Amino acid sequence: MTEDRQMADERLVYSVDEVARMLSISRNLAFRLARQKLLPGVIHVGGRRMVCAKAKVDALLQAGDWQPPAGSR
Repeated sequence: MTEDRQMADERLVYSVDEVARMLSISRNLAFRLARQKLLPGVIHVGGRRMVCAKAKVDALLQAGDWQPPAGSR
């Protein structure tokens, strides 16, 4: 596989649904936190779509210390 092909295959973002599953939180809570910019690396794409930067989410998961904000559950 060429270097260009490898770069094209590596994703740079996760969907909010994917982040919800990774953090073991509900989809609704994940979208609410994303709208409030309380999820890491939230990027608004177009009018309504939101994604999270893969590097920021991966760093958060690696640190292992993320907790939903108080009162968000």
